[in-house]
Amino acid sequence: MNALLLAINSKYIHTNLAVRYLKEYARQHGIDHVDFEEYTINQHLPFVIDQVYRRRPPVLFLSCYIWNIEMMMDFAAEYKMIAPETIIVAGGPEVSYNSRQILQDNPAIDMILCGEGEKPFVQLMEHFRGQRSVEE
Repeated sequence: MNALLLAINSKYIHTNLAVRYLKEYARQHGIDHVDFEEYTINQHLPFVIDQVYRRRPPVLFLSCYIWNIEMMMDFAAEYKMIAPETIIVAGGPEVSYNSRQILQDNPAIDMILCGEGEKPFVQLMEHFRGQRSVEE
């Protein structure tokens, strides 16, 4: 199953290392259908939604930080309206510490990956590929 990692950086010159690490770690574990897109908080939300929708990822991972959490939650809510079949997974420091509350407050978020993401990311991708139960 294809997955798209979404990063929204604070500035154009910044780079999100987390999405790169996740993609590479997944590749090293035989999962090749992972890609990422990077935008900035200065880009308009409809533009970001349009760009992601053109890719139509079945699974979308949001990389959430203090500078983009509000935009990410708005993105998730709006994106879920136009692509309700997309599984939206949030990760990063801004959702890890209070995951139950994030899920309650944001029904568009289907799952949250807590803590260091590499291993849980690969395990979740294995679940989506039918190789592992979600309980594992």
